[in-house]
Amino acid sequence: MAMQKPHLHGASAPGHRAVRSHALAMSQQALGLDVYQQDRLEILESALEIMELILASFIECSVFLVGRAASGMLDADPSLRIRLLGRLAPGTVAETLVSAGMEEPVFDTVDTTIGRLERLRFIDEGLPVVITICPPESIDSLQVDLVRNMPIKSLDIEQLRQLLDRS
Repeated sequence: MAMQKPHLHGASAPGHRAVRSHALAMSQQALGLDVYQQDRLEILESALEIMELILASFIECSVFLVGRAASGMLDADPSLRIRLLGRLAPGTVAETLVSAGMEEPVFDTVDTTIGRLERLRFIDEGLPVVITICPPESIDSLQVDLVRNMPIKSLDIEQLRQLLDRS
């Protein structure tokens, strides 16, 4: 907006952090803090449900909630990013999700710092979900974004349960 106003020529656009902080404040004001917190809890509970389903179906795997949702930051564009460490075909994971009543996922791949990885994308009750399947031996750190190679937050299922218990 500032970039489109002639009298603000030379002004820099706000960064992602400023935009997200503003969106968070707007959401809390529009919904009310109690409703905002309830929505946040429901999104994290959805993540827990998906992670529990994967672990119950594929006991040899590990799952992690990564990114902004793992930090509890679900403003502006909430989405769930789940990292599945295991040697599974995307179709096998999709079959499990669909059998549990979730939407049929779309399959794609993503180029990462550790090579090309397979992903499943679907919408769970209006919430975008991305599950990235990672070979376990390829992950040096769960605290690194695999595309941008920047630090991120990650929670295993127990840590997510603890976060929900504290909320």
